[in-house]
Amino acid sequence: MKKLFIAFALLFLSVQIFAQGVFEKKSYVNEAGQSLSYQILYPANYNPSTKYPVVLVLHGAGERGDDNVAQMKYGTQVFLNPENQAKFPAIVIFPQCPKDSYWSSVKIDRTQKPTSFVFDYSQNINWPLQSAIDLVKSFVKSKVADKKRLYIMGLSMGGMGTRWKLFQEIPKCLLPRSQFVEGRI
Repeated sequence: MKKLFIAFALLFLSVQIFAQGVFEKKSYVNEAGQSLSYQILYPANYNPSTKYPVVLVLHGAGERGDDNVAQMKYGTQVFLNPENQAKFPAIVIFPQCPKDSYWSSVKIDRTQKPTSFVFDYSQNINWPLQSAIDLVKSFVKSKVADKKRLYIMGLSMGGMGTRWKLFQEIPKCLLPRSQFVEGRI
């Protein structure tokens, strides 16, 4: 079991391609006018009358920014693989968290060793994470997403978003998850 986990983690983490041209660059604007950049991959032979699974992939802290490219560094190869696309057609979304934010409501103290992470569950979800959730919900509302097949994956900071906030707030919305989190939590 440990070897399988390590193999999967290495595969997920070792993939470093930029998927420009296959993923489409887009932006989601929330009700407050804040813009969340993302890239999306539709299944081959996409049919808007078919309901597809949706996979939301939250990146780590090193991929934050506003270029709508950096978040594509890890994990895209798995979804671009033609064999995987044929076997597992899905709508895949890679949002990009802004440079000065996180995928969860967290205060981080790097002056302590080990680094201290304090999650404040009394606060509302921060706007980047809420926008990513709303984006997924928009696909469900437009009837192109199967609401029973919504998945979330997270790497490092993205894993914190999947574990610490999303499943506290909306446990029935995004069910299966995969996370790779480093550091002490």
